[in-house]
Amino acid sequence: MINDDFRLTNWINGLDSLRIWLALIVLLSHIEPATLLEGLEGQFIFFKVLSGIVGYALVGVCAVISFFIISGIVIHFPYRFDKQLNISEYYIKRYLRIGIPMLIIAGIAYVLRLDIQNFPFWSLYCELIYYTVYPIILVYIRKGGSVKRLFYSFFLISY
Repeated sequence: MINDDFRLTNWINGLDSLRIWLALIVLLSHIEPATLLEGLEGQFIFFKVLSGIVGYALVGVCAVISFFIISGIVIHFPYRFDKQLNISEYYIKRYLRIGIPMLIIAGIAYVLRLDIQNFPFWSLYCELIYYTVYPIILVYIRKGGSVKRLFYSFFLISY
């Protein structure tokens, strides 16, 4: 049985902190701080251990996957029962949330004359796709569609 307090809550404590840490791991994995310790590993065992810890702790791919999973939870959590989704408000909030950082990054790249192709925009595109498709998924589930069938249909489409 679901607790009434849980039904009324629109947030899970700690998710924001976890998302910030995951985003930081992704950022640091692009900078590759383990290379800062190169050459020092042979000097002292401490640097060898520190290099190993940094190298294994900053796995960007795992952080991105975790971030996507948590983003899915964050998007769906307020609507998990019967709360109505205001489509226009939803799309405006979601597209601004992704669009503004994309424009800032593109602007910085333009000003610094950097090649925009070298920026990791793919994860932002993935989030935009999920944000765009989520209302359709929500309608499908609320009309009695099975999450299991929905998952299998996406799996089959991808092959």
